[in-house]
Amino acid sequence: MQQSNTSKKSFYNHLAGLIKDRTTITLILAVLLSLTVGSLRLDKPRGMSPKTFWAEKLEWKECADAVFLGDSRVLMGTAPEVLQAYLDYENILNFAFGANWYCREYMDAAEELLDPQAENKTLIMGISPNALTWRTKGLGLFIELKETPEKERFFNRHFGPIYDFFDPMSFKDVLQGLLPSTAPTRTTKYYKENGWCAVHKIGDDENNEVKRYRAFYKNRQVSDKTVDTVMQYVSRWSKQGIKVYGFIPPTCPNMVELEDTASGFDKESFVKKFTEAGGIWLDVNLTDYYSFDGSHLQDDDAIRFSNDLGKMIKEVEKKSQIVRTK
Repeated sequence: MQQSNTSKKSFYNHLAGLIKDRTTITLILAVLLSLTVGSLRLDKPRGMSPKTFWAEKLEWKECADAVFLGDSRVLMGTAPEVLQAYLDYENILNFAFGANWYCREYMDAAEELLDPQAENKTLIMGISPNALTWRTKGLGLFIELKETPEKERFFNRHFGPIYDFFDPMSFKDVLQGLLPSTAPTRTTKYYKENGWCAVHKIGDDENNEVKRYRAFYKNRQVSDKTVDTVMQYVSRWSKQGIKVYGFIPPTCPNMVELEDTASGFDKESFVKKFTEAGGIWLDVNLTDYYSFDGSHLQDDDAIRFSNDLGKMIKEVEKKSQIVRTK
C-alpha cells in the first residue's frame, strides 16, 4: 500500500514538473489553440476530404462503364448517382477537374477509366469553350495534380482529413467562424466518392465568373488545335465501340452570351464535326438552371440538370435499341 502511494506521489510530482515547464505549457496551449481554431472553419467541406477526393480521382483505373469529362462546370454540374437511376450502367464517374482543358494526357486518362469488360462503354463530354482553349504550359488542375510528387499524393489519399483540418486560416476566417453573420458568402461543398463536387453557395455575385471570363477571352480563344484533338479522340473512341456523348454544360444567360460572342467558339461547326466523327450531340437547355456565380450550377439545379440529361440519354439509347432490333 505504501509503495502504491509512493508511485502516485511520484506521478503527481512529475506531472507538476511538466506543468511548470514553459515548453510543455506552450506546446499544450498551441495544440488546444489549433484544435479550437480548426473547429471554427466556417465552410467545412462535407463528404470526402478535398485532398483525398482529388488524389483518389487520379488513382481510378478500369472501374467504370460511363465517365463524365470536362472542366469545373461538369465537376459541379453533373451528378452520376442521378443518371444511374435512368441508365443501364454499373458505375458512372465524374472525372472532371477545375480549369480543365481537353489535352491528350487528360483524354488518355479518361479512357483508362473504362472497364475493359463493360458491355456499354460510354464517355460523356461537357464541351465548354474554356475546355477547348490551348494551354502551352499544361495549365489546369488535372495536369497540376498529375505533376504532384507521388509521396505527396500518397499522404493526401491517406491523411487528407488531417491536412484539411490544419489548412492555414486568416484572422478574418477565424472572426467569421466566431461570428458567421459577418461572412458575406456561405459555401458548402460536398465531395462525393463518384467524383461529383456538389456546391451550395449563398451570397455570391451571380455574374462574378462572367467578369473573370470577359477578361480571360480577351487573351485566350477556343483553339482549332484543341478542337482537332478532340475530334481525333471522338473518332478513335467511336471506332472502338465506345459511345461518345457531347453537350454544353448549362450556365447563366450572361455567360452564354459572352461565350457566343467573345470565346471564338463556333457551336454549329463543332457539332457538325463531332457528329461526323461518330459522337452523339445532346442539345440541352443552357439557361434553365441556377448558377450561383455566373458559371457553376447550385447543387439542387445540378441534380435537376442531371435528371434531364439522364432522360435525354435514355431516350437516345431507347431509339438506338429500336433501330438495332429492326
